[in-house]
Amino acid sequence: MKKLFLIALLGIFAFGLQAQTSDETISMVKVFGGYKFVQNGKFLKVNQLLEVTKINKQAYSEMKSAHSNYIAATIFGVIGGGMIGYPLGTAAGGGEPNWTMAAIGAGCVVISIPFSIQFNKKAKTAVKLYNQQVSKPSTMLQPKLDFAISVNGLGAFLKF
Repeated sequence: MKKLFLIALLGIFAFGLQAQTSDETISMVKVFGGYKFVQNGKFLKVNQLLEVTKINKQAYSEMKSAHSNYIAATIFGVIGGGMIGYPLGTAAGGGEPNWTMAAIGAGCVVISIPFSIQFNKKAKTAVKLYNQQVSKPSTMLQPKLDFAISVNGLGAFLKF
């Protein structure tokens, strides 16, 4: 009787592990200029998304490439924004603005756009690859409950 109880408990535990994977999918929310990524009701930052995708080799590789594009887009965008904002602040304060600096800043912002587009494409692909793996039942953990008759009587066994 104890063995049957233990087997039933293991079966419930194994099926519970398999059911948890569906909650781990990442959803994408379209926002202005790209996507926000949500897992278990929480928004993921890019570094968190990179960490989460480590369980899938293809998704992680794609996300590393997306992360590089994200860093480049951020660097060019911040530098460009600062180079635009400084002359605008100078002009608003009554000083003589350096419009050449603003034009170079605008160029930096324009350069950041293709990096941002590539980030969105690659991150979207990485999330799709990740979700494909998570939504499939694991090949390593597919428990099967069987019943058999043995010398000792009727029994149940759980195969993994």
